[in-house]
Amino acid sequence: MSPSRLLSLPPEVIHNILASGDPASLASWRACCCTLHTFIENDSLLWKEHFLKRFDEPYGNIAEVDGLFFKKELQKFVELNKILCALETSTKLKHMSTIVETVEQLLKTAKSDDYESLNVQFLASCFDLKGNFPQLLCNSSLYDSMRRDALERASTRPSYPTGSYWLREHVRLSSEDPYPHTTIYDCRPDQQLSAKLNCFWGVFDSGDDIIYNRHWLGLALDDHRVTRFSFNPKTSSVHEYARANVYDLRRYSEANYWGPFQSDGSQKVDWERVEAIMILLSHNMAAFAKKHGAHNAITNKTWNIAFTGLRPQPSSRLTISPEALDPYDIAGTWMRIVCFLDFDDLYSYNFLEKPPLLNRPRSPIGTEEAIRFIVMKVHVIRLSPPGDKDGKTLPVAHFEGTAKLVRPLGDGNDKSRLRGIVRLTPEGEVRWTSWSIFNGEERWQSEGVQVGGIGSKRGVIGTWFDKNFSDEGPAGPTAFWKVKKSQ
Repeated sequence: MSPSRLLSLPPEVIHNILASGDPASLASWRACCCTLHTFIENDSLLWKEHFLKRFDEPYGNIAEVDGLFFKKELQKFVELNKILCALETSTKLKHMSTIVETVEQLLKTAKSDDYESLNVQFLASCFDLKGNFPQLLCNSSLYDSMRRDALERASTRPSYPTGSYWLREHVRLSSEDPYPHTTIYDCRPDQQLSAKLNCFWGVFDSGDDIIYNRHWLGLALDDHRVTRFSFNPKTSSVHEYARANVYDLRRYSEANYWGPFQSDGSQKVDWERVEAIMILLSHNMAAFAKKHGAHNAITNKTWNIAFTGLRPQPSSRLTISPEALDPYDIAGTWMRIVCFLDFDDLYSYNFLEKPPLLNRPRSPIGTEEAIRFIVMKVHVIRLSPPGDKDGKTLPVAHFEGTAKLVRPLGDGNDKSRLRGIVRLTPEGEVRWTSWSIFNGEERWQSEGVQVGGIGSKRGVIGTWFDKNFSDEGPAGPTAFWKVKKSQ
């Protein structure tokens, strides 16, 4: 329909025609003529209708804003879809900061019901496995290490004389130094953003690395080269690289609080660290279920479904008063997983093998870990003002409680007491610090970040370590998520 013919119709008919199309088409219609441009710009109901057809209705005070809000947000989300639909990977990587920022906003305003949320459905479709998953979610240093090792193996295998070529072509490895950092503690912003997206997207619960092994190579699921190459017995799986990251004791230091934070003292989350912990713990939980039977499995299923479990629950979405006794929704029952290497294996891996250069990761490790499932019951005991290095929006919450080993069965020393604190980091992330107390003495400490923020069902992901901060360990991964609210 021509613009002149469209403008000859009554305003309500023009509105209905424009509302029935795709929101991206509004830009084309606005470019047709000044009259149509003005009509679309001033039709706040049009922008709202387009928004609510495709995204969740905003809640709280946001729902009371005028049509300008819906116009701005719809334009932002249409731009995200345009970026993610681009054919060139370089175009997407160039806009990683915009992508992550918009994804976070969609998650914060999504419905609590994962299966009814239009925002979650939109994001899941944007990051489907055949498209943006390998291009955007598999670009952290962990996957870079895997690709580098795959390239080296392919280039030396006589049965694959062109292996180096096709890996470079499809994985898009550059000829630059794959380790440009001074040390392993340095963080590249683009790799941090990719890891953060991967933490939001989730991990697989099957214990099978088939999908990962295909996608870190950047190849399609049905690409025959993946079957012939990535399952070579000498090819390490993604969880082995994640395990190398988690059990490399060089990565535990005072500068990163021995937790999943960047090593500059800023308390900024090290999303590559969180990504490695999620991948490793998910693999370990799946292996436990396979060994002991699925009916014995204890998992956080929100990790395994794209972009789920990241929204606060309704009670947490209300405006939180600083005077509230439990501003972080701490009180209740939590399920915790703790994994660890045998101390001899941990020591050998870190101190008996030839150490890599400071800017090189340790080699992947396939050593099986021990796994423990623990039920924690905690409650808030007091609040205190935030410290100099804390975020100022909320107070610091102090909690205490008990912990009981539930899998495998305990040996009599399966109970302990807990104490901890929860506060905001300067960038607004929720940081948890806790101590396990045996026979009146603090023994283990842990540091973690709640992925998704207050009330998120993804839970707290981080590390545990000796409370004396021994450079020789032990240390390992841990996570806990809420299973029952306090009565």
